[in-house]
Amino acid sequence: MNKCKYKQIERGNMAIEYNSFWNVREDDSISIFQVQAEPGIDVSTPSEFLTNYFTLSHSEITDYGIGRINSKLNISPDSVNFGDLASFPDSWFDPVTFKGAFKDQNWIMGWTLLYEEGKIDF
Repeated sequence: MNKCKYKQIERGNMAIEYNSFWNVREDDSISIFQVQAEPGIDVSTPSEFLTNYFTLSHSEITDYGIGRINSKLNISPDSVNFGDLASFPDSWFDPVTFKGAFKDQNWIMGWTLLYEEGKIDF
């Protein structure tokens, strides 16, 4: 993460919240929210802030089983997370009771190229 993005998070102008990470860098909060700087610049304070922010932002490192199975994409999670959900700041969003795009309904069926070309395993 560069200094500009870090500053935006620190000032409250940008948020990375309620996310699930898996297979990102070393699968730990320190490497996922890592501050990058020129050699010789002390990044210990921003790094400590972001390590705490990862937890306070309700982010998690969890394998929900989404990924590639042979030549297809598995978009259906092995388990569903029903807790720790973000709020819906606008009526444009459809409220749901789970994290992620899919629970038990393949809503991309019939209108996406991934589905039409048989690239989805659901």
